[in-house]
Amino acid sequence: MSTNNADIALRRLESKLDKLALDQLRRVAADLYEELEATKKQLAWAEENESYARQDAELLRDAMEDEDFATHRSMGINTQGELVVVKLEH
Repeated sequence: MSTNNADIALRRLESKLDKLALDQLRRVAADLYEELEATKKQLAWAEENESYARQDAELLRDAMEDEDFATHRSMGINTQGELVVVKLEH
C-alpha cells in the first residue's frame, strides 16, 4: 500500500474510532442524566419525608412537655399507625 493510501486508510480508521467514541460518550451522558434525574426525585422525596418526620418529632416533644400530661404520660401508636403521646387515666 502506498503512503498516500495508508494515510487515507488511517484517517478513515481514526474517523470511525472518533464516531464510536462519540457514540459511547453520548450513551454514557444519557445514562448519567437519567441517573441524575432519578437521584433528584429521590432527594425531593427524602427531603419531604424528613420535613414530616421533623414536624412529628416536634409535636411529640411538645406533647411530652405539655403540663396537662405532666404525670402519667406514655407514648403509644394510634389506629392509623402514628406515634402519639397519651395521658394514662387511672
